Amino acid sequence: MKKLLKDCFFVCIIICIMFPMNTLAAQNGVTLDGYFDDWNGKPVTYLRYTSVATEQVHSVRQCTDSSNLYLNIKMGTKGGQRLDRYVIECSMSNGQMKHFQIAPDEPKVGRVTIYDMDGGYRAVSQDGYVVRGNNNDGKTSDQAEFRIPLSEFQSGNSMGISNVTLKIPDLGDRCVVFQTGSTGPYVGVILCGIVAAAGAFLSLHRRIKAQA
Repeated sequence: MKKLLKDCFFVCIIICIMFPMNTLAAQNGVTLDGYFDDWNGKPVTYLRYTSVATEQVHSVRQCTDSSNLYLNIKMGTKGGQRLDRYVIECSMSNGQMKHFQIAPDEPKVGRVTIYDMDGGYRAVSQDGYVVRGNNNDGKTSDQAEFRIPLSEFQSGNSMGISNVTLKIPDLGDRCVVFQTGSTGPYVGVILCGIVAAAGAFLSLHRRIKAQA
């Protein structure tokens, strides 16, 4: 029995070292190709300023994998507002703030580059897509999809779950919230706790059996 417990403990240690569990790390199935056909079912937030133009409602869908935050912005079909060089304000649960700028190309179909405004205005991704709509017919509007590396929301070797709040002030007063981080050390504690509890239970069982 002691050998079994030692083997279980050893396996737990290997799991903790080699397989930290990233939150939302499963592949999300999103491909940045300008077709926007794989965003169905992804979490959506509707941005609007109710006191300014109630008919302007923009949708923002988001998902993450182990490396990136993916965003899809669909501008409102009413009001004639086009996707421009808008700023994304990011607030982390540790109190830090970051600012990114969306830089879409002008052609009807073009690329989207995301710039870090706090780090020398460097590009953090350049493989997004924008498709321009009519913006005046009440049926079509600008739409874009792009990514931001999750490393942009992390500081140093910080571990654990972090809540990130995104806001695009030009589009509305609502926020998009997602989580990033790793549960690796916490999973290790849980697994080791399970092994310790099992050992204590077996020890108690042997004592009771010996006294019987």
